[in-house]
Amino acid sequence: GVLQFAREERTHKWPCSLRDVVFRSVRLTAAFSEQHGTRLVPEVPEESPWAHANPTQLEQAIVNLVRNAIESGAS
Repeated sequence: GVLQFAREERTHKWPCSLRDVVFRSVRLTAAFSEQHGTRLVPEVPEESPWAHANPTQLEQAIVNLVRNAIESGAS
């Protein structure tokens, strides 16, 4: 996924709720977060914007950012 992003290859995109993407990302990182003694508490407005994007790629980016933040805070 990262290589595809770096190469700027075209991907399929569709309207997606950024709120839903954030909450799915938090669910995906919940176990990792707990293993490192942290808890994620997302604060996203109920009426968050929508984006024309690939939600899977957005989730990958958010998950990577969250994991990196947790790992850097654990050292």
